[in-house]
Amino acid sequence: MSVEELRHRYKTAPNNHERARWHALLLLSEPEFRTRGDVARIVQRSPAWLTNTITLYNTQGPDGLADRRPGRSHHPFLLNEIQREALDLRLQSPPDDDGKWTSQKVADWIEATLGQPVHVTTGWNYLRRLTYTVQQPRPRHPQAATAEQQEAYKKNPDARRRPEDHPPGSPGRVVVSG
Repeated sequence: MSVEELRHRYKTAPNNHERARWHALLLLSEPEFRTRGDVARIVQRSPAWLTNTITLYNTQGPDGLADRRPGRSHHPFLLNEIQREALDLRLQSPPDDDGKWTSQKVADWIEATLGQPVHVTTGWNYLRRLTYTVQQPRPRHPQAATAEQQEAYKKNPDARRRPEDHPPGSPGRVVVSG
């Protein structure tokens, strides 16, 4: 690959991870002589990382330098834009069982739409991507006061009064040394 092509790949890399790899190869291919140690220091990586980058490029070509870290997949979406809009519309009404939408139910809908098996995680990812969140009320404490008890507490000022042995402004507990 020419120096101009390496420079173009370096400048148009989609993220810093790939940009560092293309930068290292560009520095190694330029006419000025640099050692691998010098290049590793310039791109702020270890010499082992540089050796790995060179090996990836030599064995797999330019595709070997793609960012393959988890969560950075460049795979296209399963659903196209029209299907995503249809899913968004479907999520605005209750599911067929009149319950709540779950990731499994969304995965089943996608599976029926595409005609291919879909993992439940894909359903969750589409729920999150379409900005839906878990809508579940917080659990009530088993010993919480009823509405009537709360109302009675609000109306009774004596229920909120401090005990006589601790008037306002006095310390809660006093330690007597002796």
